[in-house]
Amino acid sequence: LHDVTLLRRHERVGWRIEAIDDGGPISARLTRRETDVFRLMAAGLTAREIADRLGIRHGTARNHVQQILEKLGARSRVDAVLRVVREAEEAPR
Repeated sequence: LHDVTLLRRHERVGWRIEAIDDGGPISARLTRRETDVFRLMAAGLTAREIADRLGIRHGTARNHVQQILEKLGARSRVDAVLRVVREAEEAPR
């Protein structure tokens, strides 16, 4: 239930997800391409949809997702997004 509540809060901190490449702690861990993939992943796109949107191969999109999960210490896509949301909530505004 707590995770669902955090996902619902996404709209309140969505601007932070959009701005993760602006020098914040997340951007220090992700490449520019991983940041692009993360944004699409956070929007709920599948690896195939991400690949189509970015003009890359499906396997490449899957590899980017796996790298993102590893860099963020996340077990799943939802966990990765929740970690970013939590971090955004804890960051000074």
